[in-house]
Amino acid sequence: MQSIYWVLTWACHRKCKHCYDDRFRPYVRDALTEVVGEGRAAYQAVIDNLPGDLSYIDEAGDREPTTLILAGGELLIDGVREELFYPAMRALKAKYGELWPRGRAFANGLSDAAYDTDFCARWSGGLNFLKLGQAGSEVSIEPNGNVFPCCLKTKVPLGNLTEETLSEIFDSVSELDAIQAINRGQPEQMGQSTGWDENTFRMKSAKTDGKGRVVENKCLGCDTYFEEVLGAQLRELRDKRLQTKAMVVA
Repeated sequence: MQSIYWVLTWACHRKCKHCYDDRFRPYVRDALTEVVGEGRAAYQAVIDNLPGDLSYIDEAGDREPTTLILAGGELLIDGVREELFYPAMRALKAKYGELWPRGRAFANGLSDAAYDTDFCARWSGGLNFLKLGQAGSEVSIEPNGNVFPCCLKTKVPLGNLTEETLSEIFDSVSELDAIQAINRGQPEQMGQSTGWDENTFRMKSAKTDGKGRVVENKCLGCDTYFEEVLGAQLRELRDKRLQTKAMVVA
């Protein structure tokens, strides 16, 4: 199955006029306990009955990971977050074990993703992000307009959509070998033109998490390459693009 949309609870912090289901609304006191209890009673059995391998075969015959969307309602409100959302996440981790080695998941030592767990070569990773207008292309945008090649977000943005169009940014950054490696879903090759062979990339992919464990993952190597090499290149390209736009306006 390509995608699973799982509504964990009907509890929501708003009662929007355009909502497609009347059950999404605020619940208080006993009503909140009851509606959250429905999800609490069901989530483990649901996970137990999901396929052991969450993947599918695409039209090209390649195996791709299933997109699992956990939704509400609103999963982060008081009464839902600790009682239902976090336990469900822990249960999913116990079965599938692939939390991104980033942020609080990494700081708290919750990610067991190994080096061969390639988040880049999948949907919401960097794979095919440059294929604007084609199936499989996806980018991530932050509130300030910064745009990134993957949902996890690289250490430095490709550009900012308050300043330029997406096409302008893509046309510029696509000249970099590292960006093409991300687009291929092969981050281990991103530094080959700057002296980072795959062995160097793997060495740079090892970090110590919040539990004191040494974790190896390609996302961590990508972070390091952005910090040490690619970030400066992207900032230089951005400055050149904005200078050119300023000259045209003048």
